[in-house]
Amino acid sequence: MKRLKEMRDARGWTQQQLAGASGVSQTFISELESCKKQPTVSIALKLARALDVELIDLLQPTPLSESEPQKPLCDARASDR
Repeated sequence: MKRLKEMRDARGWTQQQLAGASGVSQTFISELESCKKQPTVSIALKLARALDVELIDLLQPTPLSESEPQKPLCDARASDR
């Protein structure tokens, strides 16, 4: 979940601060940001609420620009790392 790190960084939060605000462990947040794990809907909702963003904004990949294709949430082969 690349957007998770982007949104966390935009607020100037550490993973530990997001963990405290969301109730999701710092370890799991780290695994999400490195695309080693995928969140359940309930976990994603906790993170979105803590970051004060809409769930769709957290989960939806964003294009670099109007002319570029959307980036995936995580690389397809993240499990091979």
